[in-house]
Amino acid sequence: MPLTGEKYTQLNQPEATTDGADHGRWVACDESGWDGEQLVGRQRRFLVYASVAVDDVEAAALIQTLRDQAGIRQAKELKFDLFKNRANRWSLLQQMWEPGGALDDRCSVYVVDKEYAAAAKVIDLLLEEKEHDEGEPVCRRKARVWRARSRSKDRGLCAAPCSRS
Repeated sequence: MPLTGEKYTQLNQPEATTDGADHGRWVACDESGWDGEQLVGRQRRFLVYASVAVDDVEAAALIQTLRDQAGIRQAKELKFDLFKNRANRWSLLQQMWEPGGALDDRCSVYVVDKEYAAAAKVIDLLLEEKEHDEGEPVCRRKARVWRARSRSKDRGLCAAPCSRS
């Protein structure tokens, strides 16, 4: 079902999209959890950005199949909330995403913990020049020192990958 009407035509394709040699592959994207530029202290901790490579014609058939199999009759949009806490509906999504499923290797989801991202950026801004001058990331240097002090115990060294870019 294409999005049509006056409010959609400025930003969207007015006719149903179709994959093909003339147009290439259509990719639909959506986000959830955007609270503006303030990353900490807002309502939602995670930002999720997802995409799926599917045209309107195929998507309409997949959505109708999901509606029929899940018994969803009233919702205009198929929001994740309709699926997440119901095992029978959740399994329908899993079948679409699993190997051999209708959307196998055609979906991508990027999840950002906004609090972690903000903290990592602050640390990066505070330590970037020092790390550059010293030639080794602070996290790796501290991990090496910590490992030397506690060789008898097997512990994780840091919560996030320590790499230089």
